[in-house]
Amino acid sequence: MIELTRFQLLRPVQTIAAEEAQQIGLPLYPDATLSKLANSLKDADSDSAYTALLNRYREANKTNEITDSKSLNPVVLALYNWLNFKARPLKLEDFKNFVAT
Repeated sequence: MIELTRFQLLRPVQTIAAEEAQQIGLPLYPDATLSKLANSLKDADSDSAYTALLNRYREANKTNEITDSKSLNPVVLALYNWLNFKARPLKLEDFKNFVAT
């Protein structure tokens, strides 16, 4: 607990205002609209209905599931690894440098 507290004192949480995030980086989500699946999950009235929706979605999109990152296209894998490594918000200049390499 002491180590965690000491770390938090050394590096406080960093926040960026919405206006600054739009100016300095790429938006993570372009708009606030939810998908049809997200809306139906949100409107599910019970656990069983929620689970049934998820199971139906998994069955319909079984071929689109990615279970192992090693099976990805090398270009997509490089982008995936870079996004996992990179701090948010993403700066356009950093993205341009990544694409150039």
